[in-house]
Amino acid sequence: MMIKLFLPSSKRLINFSNPFRGRKWLETLTPHQRHGIKFYPNLNYSKETLGFTFRTNSLGLRGKCVPKAPNVLLGTSFAMGLSVDEGANWYQLLLDETSWFNAAMPVGIENSIMVIDDLYEGERNTLIYLYHPNVWRISESYNAALREGKTIFAKQGWKTDRISVLKLYPKWVLKEITKWVIGKSLYCQWNEKQFHFDATYNAFDLDQKRTEFALKQMDLLNGFFGTFNKVIVVRVPIKEDSVPLTKKTRALGKLRAGYDEMWSFFKENINNDVVCHSLDHAKFLSDHFHPYDTHWNEFGNRVFAQRLKNILVEEEISGVAR
Repeated sequence: MMIKLFLPSSKRLINFSNPFRGRKWLETLTPHQRHGIKFYPNLNYSKETLGFTFRTNSLGLRGKCVPKAPNVLLGTSFAMGLSVDEGANWYQLLLDETSWFNAAMPVGIENSIMVIDDLYEGERNTLIYLYHPNVWRISESYNAALREGKTIFAKQGWKTDRISVLKLYPKWVLKEITKWVIGKSLYCQWNEKQFHFDATYNAFDLDQKRTEFALKQMDLLNGFFGTFNKVIVVRVPIKEDSVPLTKKTRALGKLRAGYDEMWSFFKENINNDVVCHSLDHAKFLSDHFHPYDTHWNEFGNRVFAQRLKNILVEEEISGVAR
């Protein structure tokens, strides 16, 4: 089973941790001083390139280019829509795209705010913010790059040339094998299917330094959220957090506890008028996720779209597709 993870160029296997597959993903992106990263504009990739069809708009974002839309969608890669074909993303299934400006990108909180400040021209009616635990680690990385005057590519050592990828590949294989030996990288059956889980996936411990950092990020979010008439925050289910307890290891249990701690921290420090929802992770099954990628597959996107629709209807949010 582990061998599949290490396949260098399988076009059917969605796994961006593999340097050969990750290279294709990085080639869609370019560094940006304020926004962190953005996509190259007007991309239109077939399934052969990334494993799914993929488009970007003229602003280097996903979805329709509607900067004057009354509502905004924000978050990281789950909100942006990744790992499924065009038309199968949850927001394309659920939302009237002409009413929503999708500014979601896997960048830091401060970067996301600057994207809205620079590109959005709408009335800031409703904001849907998909909360994913990776927001803390991502914000930490982009904040460090900004302080050091580096692009995120330079800070993280991201390279796309073939020689660099060839050099990185054996190091990545060794790292994954080491994580497997010590129980941090897990391979098991879930509902009779083979899956890979990373027990270190966006772990974020609230030591003193990180608590200070996280509080500053919350201050940024509170100021930003306050510019919208209504804000709906939804905590998204992810693969490492949705595995049944019968499949949990001590490492995954610790990771899950850390996710819960950060979600509690978020709710305790967010504006009182922000509406927070958390979907039942136990109801997201193996059929909802890719085996070697953390994102939802097409079925998972449909399930999430339906459950989010129930929330938006309850909150009387407009711009939902009928």
